[in-house]
Amino acid sequence: RDGVAKIDAYLEDYANVANGLLELHWATGDLRWLDESRRLAGLAVDLFADPERGGFFVDPAGGDGLIARRKEFDDHPTPSGNSMTAYVLLRLARIYGDAELEKHAVSVFRLARTYLEHAPAAVGHLLCALDLHFSPPREIAVVGSSEELRHAALAGFQPTTVFAFAGEPTDRIPLLTGKDLVDGKPAAYVCESFACQAPVTDADELRAALSRRIASSA
Repeated sequence: RDGVAKIDAYLEDYANVANGLLELHWATGDLRWLDESRRLAGLAVDLFADPERGGFFVDPAGGDGLIARRKEFDDHPTPSGNSMTAYVLLRLARIYGDAELEKHAVSVFRLARTYLEHAPAAVGHLLCALDLHFSPPREIAVVGSSEELRHAALAGFQPTTVFAFAGEPTDRIPLLTGKDLVDGKPAAYVCESFACQAPVTDADELRAALSRRIASSA
């Protein structure tokens, strides 16, 4: 509060804030929130990852909050740190084309296999992350300041799609690399594994393209 932290943050703190910042980028189109989400996710890996057995500890090494380090997977009543970390790492991995982030997420699934097989009701959010992992990578990039295109991109239920928005062309974010305005107009690119359809500049065209894609995958 007021810039002062009274205790060290735990895994679920990093994971939930990183995911919230990613959602904030999608809601506002402001790239700074995407940058901050990626930074926090990287810190979570550095502080909490178990390089030997996989998954993530609740507290950082050398932390003073807990007597013994442990890992949690139970998603009741809120997503566990491991579930949310795997989820946000996968989302960021698909925006940044970062295989290392995906590898850390997959390590959670391997470690939690017993829960997934024998107690799936206890790990509902982890199952959402697993569904994202097994779903075909689908991305939407919008370049240029267009609220209409951004809202059209986000419309409907697309739990396995990731998005990146920028007010102007940029090569700083891999999903946005090589994406340009079209005849000076904001443009949207619908992609799968970074292979993109021809860009569209009209919100109705984007909605139609997304409807076709959803229908073809149903």
